[in-house]
Amino acid sequence: MAAYTENWYSPLKLLFFISDCIITNSEKTNLRIVLLGKTGVGKSSAGNIILGRKAFESHPSFCSVTSVCEKKTDDFHDLNLDVIDTPGLFGTKKSNEKVVEEITRCISMAAPGPHVFLIVLQPTRFTEEDKETVEIIKRMFGEEAARYTMVLFTNGDELKKRNINIEDMLEKHQPLKHIISQCSILEKFEDKYHVFDNNVEDSAEVSKLVQKIQRMVQQNGGSYYSKKMVKRAKQEEM
Repeated sequence: MAAYTENWYSPLKLLFFISDCIITNSEKTNLRIVLLGKTGVGKSSAGNIILGRKAFESHPSFCSVTSVCEKKTDDFHDLNLDVIDTPGLFGTKKSNEKVVEEITRCISMAAPGPHVFLIVLQPTRFTEEDKETVEIIKRMFGEEAARYTMVLFTNGDELKKRNINIEDMLEKHQPLKHIISQCSILEKFEDKYHVFDNNVEDSAEVSKLVQKIQRMVQQNGGSYYSKKMVKRAKQEEM
């Protein structure tokens, strides 16, 4: 009888274990990230750093390497990260109008909507095209997008090589500082932006970025940028 009970109990215990695994896996939080910016700032590289692997094609080019929106997914600790890479503005192959049309597809690809827009910039060169890129993004997604937006600087290792402190640099570039100040619902200025080196395996910096995004999502009440907001942005522009 004891043997029978033990044999009956073991499969039942295994069943409970499998059920727990399924439930635990299904409860992973999903974080949806959209990368935006002009051609050549390192959006695809940033996506690869976030995912910890070469998920997106990336190499130096005057033309946008990414011609259509691409979505890649991976696990990061207890999260499922959905990263959407978008075509760059001010490339040489397509007009900005065509690129904008393609970029708006990112909302449906990040369905039901992105938790964060990361505007990718290079801290060592903030040009008129970069300023115009930010303005185009504002017009594209409207004022409501600001609370879901952060700035992500790439090539942070260039600052280190030149012995430049990012905070000091931003103090000297007030237009760029003003753009950052308008981003995110988070109050602390340093929570509105983040800096990446060109290192695909820099998981510590990814953790810091993800923590900032999670705090922003929490402050937004767990909400995300939705299709309704896109429609309102288009109506405002008309």
